[in-house]
Amino acid sequence: MFSSVKDRIEYEYERFRVEKIRHSKDNIYASSYEIEVKKTIRHVLARMDFEPTVEWKIVGIPNLLDQIYALMEENRLCSEGSVGECLKQLV
Repeated sequence: MFSSVKDRIEYEYERFRVEKIRHSKDNIYASSYEIEVKKTIRHVLARMDFEPTVEWKIVGIPNLLDQIYALMEENRLCSEGSVGECLKQLV
């Protein structure tokens, strides 16, 4: 379905963003941390270069954005460098 990590993450982020827009302003405010972290994940992954075999594995991970976010939350990570660490754990 997706040919690159960038395509995959853009699709998942857009789906997430549209879902958040449907909620009330209070709910959006309450989710602001999640929104900002997922935006960071999106930006970091869009800038990364992958070998074709590694990219193929990453593209096949279901709910990539949510899984990276969950690992970051679990390990209390929030920096851009943490995105790569979490991605390594998934691959």
